[in-house]
Amino acid sequence: MARFLIDEALPRSIARELRAAGHEADDVRDIGLRGQRDERIFQEAVNREAILLTPDLGFSNTLRFPANAHSGIILLRLAHRMSVPRVTIRVLESIRELPLSDLAHSIVIVEPARIRIRRFT
Repeated sequence: MARFLIDEALPRSIARELRAAGHEADDVRDIGLRGQRDERIFQEAVNREAILLTPDLGFSNTLRFPANAHSGIILLRLAHRMSVPRVTIRVLESIRELPLSDLAHSIVIVEPARIRIRRFT
């Protein structure tokens, strides 16, 4: 199974449901990183060798967040009017579809109806 770090802009239920599915998952709010700068969140994901789950497009900037440094970033581009349970379900569906062991140095964009993977090697 995979290790995830969940950005604070996402529902807390995502970490809980990922753990229930057998993954390691921490929400930044639960590990003392609430309100921290993106660079600090990124570094924590790198240190933990965790895939970062976030809706923040800033993490797709490979100049600020070098692709060769991380275990994968999943950008959730879901509708803002989507309910928390539906967002959680979409995330879990996406995780089941993704080749988690092969996401290092990749940015994954999860949208309501599709998933795109951008690989950097």
